[in-house]
Amino acid sequence: MKNRKLITSLILAFCSLIGFSQIKLSEQIQMSKSASQESVSLYFIDFWATWCGPCISASKYLTVLQSEYPNDLHIVSLSQENPDLVKAFLKKHDLKLTAAIDNEGETFKKYKVHSLPYGVLLNANGAKIWEGHPADLKSHDINNYLRKYKTRSDYSAFFEVLKYEIVNEEQYTPEKAFEFKEIVNVENDGLQIENEGDYVEIKGRLNEILAYGWKVNSNQVKVKEEDNKFYSLYFKKNSRGFRNMSDTIVRKLKLKNKTKKSLGEVYVLDFSSATLWDTFQIDWTDNPTRYLIGTADIKADNLSVKDISYLLGKALETPVVLKNVDDYYKLHDWDIHFKYYDLMVSSLNDNYGIRLQKEKSELISYNITKKAP
Repeated sequence: MKNRKLITSLILAFCSLIGFSQIKLSEQIQMSKSASQESVSLYFIDFWATWCGPCISASKYLTVLQSEYPNDLHIVSLSQENPDLVKAFLKKHDLKLTAAIDNEGETFKKYKVHSLPYGVLLNANGAKIWEGHPADLKSHDINNYLRKYKTRSDYSAFFEVLKYEIVNEEQYTPEKAFEFKEIVNVENDGLQIENEGDYVEIKGRLNEILAYGWKVNSNQVKVKEEDNKFYSLYFKKNSRGFRNMSDTIVRKLKLKNKTKKSLGEVYVLDFSSATLWDTFQIDWTDNPTRYLIGTADIKADNLSVKDISYLLGKALETPVVLKNVDDYYKLHDWDIHFKYYDLMVSSLNDNYGIRLQKEKSELISYNITKKAP
């Protein structure tokens, strides 16, 4: 009976290996110095992009996770961007994970990746056993999967590196303090913010960009569907236009903004008894965006009260109203839970002395229309 069970197990293992289709990579950029290239039990594909600020924070977290399991887990950061751009970015930010390119987007499509950062965990037979925001994959999850999945596979057997001819794209350098262009063929519909030298590039739908500039919820910015186009905007850092971002956009794009006050369901954060963290709790000095939003938590390094309220409102998909704030723009470090309301209330109060409640409150809505020609 024992022999029969052993034979059955071997047959099942052999069949699973036969049915396994290698994960395709267009180009190998770099190999991790800590992960084994020989047999490991688990592979994690980290889908990312150089323009995705939270992806950089996720990479730092995954680097720590990789160092904990050098012989059992191999993490691969996969981008669809130009290899030269990725190489320069990796060198500049000293990111140490294995990195590769998915030029045709085949692997992105295979795992239905629609937002970044995102990741999938695979066993050595190529079966997906976990997916989600990389920051939500914890050490205890890895330990549980390692106990369950014993089969191992070499890196070279797990991934197939293809070869493509890459056409280099010259990076655009703005000539003015503010420039914009409409984008017709949209690859990623989310808000994208990229810091490059003296400029910040922001891509997204008009209502999302304006909401970011005013630091309000996108539901508060009303734009007609035919006018809510996708733009790429360039701002020179610390310029007047950058400091008054949304007002600059409204003026330069020849729009009209009519504000209106009304009652709406909001989260109210009361800072009257707040004792906020300083800027020495989290250190992500080489991450220009300096925040990481998971499915349950927001972690941020050197972000203002105004910025964190915007991120929290975006995560909750509900406007956030601030009360009794002494300084909206002073920088702090943050670690905020938002998935479960009761836990969010208690953690904000315990960590920062911030009182939170959900209520009806006065809200400003921004109604954006085109000026008559």
